[in-house]
Amino acid sequence: MAKENTGVIAEGIVVKGEIGGTVDLIIEGKVEGSILMDQNVLVGQSGRISADVNVKTLAVEGNLQGTVSAAEVIALRRGSRTSGELKAPRIVIDKEAYFVGDVEMDVQLPDNL
Repeated sequence: MAKENTGVIAEGIVVKGEIGGTVDLIIEGKVEGSILMDQNVLVGQSGRISADVNVKTLAVEGNLQGTVSAAEVIALRRGSRTSGELKAPRIVIDKEAYFVGDVEMDVQLPDNL
């Protein structure tokens, strides 16, 4: 994900409130509040999130607690710890990821189902 126009909240930084933007974001610090991004968000291994999240895509390697909505995909990677509500057309939970909560996959089903 690391591109030229990528924002970073580094380990040791605490943000309380609303984060918004139109570039990719990597979170290695702590965020409490809400995250509203038009692009991709990565919660790194040291990232700690307690927030409502609305993004294009979300990958979690650290800890996340909250309500998450993604336009494309949510990926809970190996070693991540997530609790709350997940809503996206695609949700991927790796074998060694921990998740407690509700999942809603907003997809169109064929008429014959």
